[in-house]
Amino acid sequence: MKAGKGLKKATLLFLVFLVLWTPYRYLTGILGWRVLHYMGHLQFITESIAKLTISFGLVYLFLKKYNDSWKDVGLKKENAFKSAALAIIGSLSVMAAYLAMGGELRPEPLGLIYLFLVVGPTEELVSRGYYFSIIMRDFGGKRGFLFASMFSSIYFSLGHVPIDIFVANYGMLTTFFHLSIAFLIGLILAGYYHIGGDNLLGPSILHAMVDVCGAYIIFLNPKVQFISIIAELVIFTIILLLWAYLPNIKGKAD
Repeated sequence: MKAGKGLKKATLLFLVFLVLWTPYRYLTGILGWRVLHYMGHLQFITESIAKLTISFGLVYLFLKKYNDSWKDVGLKKENAFKSAALAIIGSLSVMAAYLAMGGELRPEPLGLIYLFLVVGPTEELVSRGYYFSIIMRDFGGKRGFLFASMFSSIYFSLGHVPIDIFVANYGMLTTFFHLSIAFLIGLILAGYYHIGGDNLLGPSILHAMVDVCGAYIIFLNPKVQFISIIAELVIFTIILLLWAYLPNIKGKAD
């Protein structure tokens, strides 16, 4: 593949996604998130239809246009167990740390279903599946990994701008902080995707668990909540590095 072609394709998909997603988030902002919340199941149905249609629809159109396959974007059987195992270890470790720091788990069944079956898979399909995979093919190797991780994480982060502005009504500082955390999470998810064998199952699980920790584990002390976010990033990174390098160290020792 000609260098830069994958980046152009990923950038084009990102721009089309924003053109479609921003008006939707604007409308949900007008309706008011609280209004949608009181709609109960209809809120999750509306969100699910929007996310599934736009995410899978766009990726399908781009795959068809450029003669790529679903396997090229991580939807495959190969390495599914490896990918899921890495994600589960990381997820349970972070959740244990949250609870050890005094967080209180208050799950909502329908919300959990929505996060694991809709949010995780759709956002990972676009961000790690398409952005990362297509850019990675431009260069390959360590250089490709760095470029793909960086750009896919930037696009993943900027994809949260519409909800920050139109729904959450964040100020500039809060928006910057949220986008920065999203960027760092994106880098970690890119690592889990690639080290896990370029299979979307693991990142989808990990993504959902990140949202579960953010939405359903409550901290009464804001300072502890901030520390928990930093701890989350550190724990995810340590587990990823151990998974990636321990086999090599063991092999050299043997």
